[in-house]
Amino acid sequence: MNKLKKPCARRESNRAGALIGMILLVTLQVILWCVIGIPLGIFHFLRGAVPLMPRWLYMLLDLAIHALLGMAIGAALCNRKYACEIQKYRGAFYFLLAILFGYLYYAFFFGISFFLVSFVLAIMELMGLLVASLNFLHVTKSSALFSFVGCLWALYRVFLAFFAFFCF
Repeated sequence: MNKLKKPCARRESNRAGALIGMILLVTLQVILWCVIGIPLGIFHFLRGAVPLMPRWLYMLLDLAIHALLGMAIGAALCNRKYACEIQKYRGAFYFLLAILFGYLYYAFFFGISFFLVSFVLAIMELMGLLVASLNFLHVTKSSALFSFVGCLWALYRVFLAFFAFFCF
């Protein structure tokens, strides 16, 4: 008689946490777009001087990266491996700092066009995501990978703010 295997509770909690984290960060990103606005004017202002992608692609990638980052934090925090509690919460702390700096970057870059402040915030976001991904490497590999993808997006934002600061 074949016994049906029950799904692993740890894997289910990681999936549920990833889904909840994804929904939370995507919702916060949409709220940020509603409060600050979408980057219409600043993209037109910087066109030709700064390496920009189209607005729709920027917003789509921004939303997709925040969905991946939400999955990363949700899966890491819902992991039940007790051997790595310090790395999990240390990574979550730096991750939340990085997300806060990313939201502030969006407000300063697209909201009021303070390019130097947005450059510093983008660097702080990049460093926070890098430390978080190194800490999440001990917790789950998928969280570390998703955080590293967020690091690449933060690196693009660093270059965007750098070129915008020195061009204008």
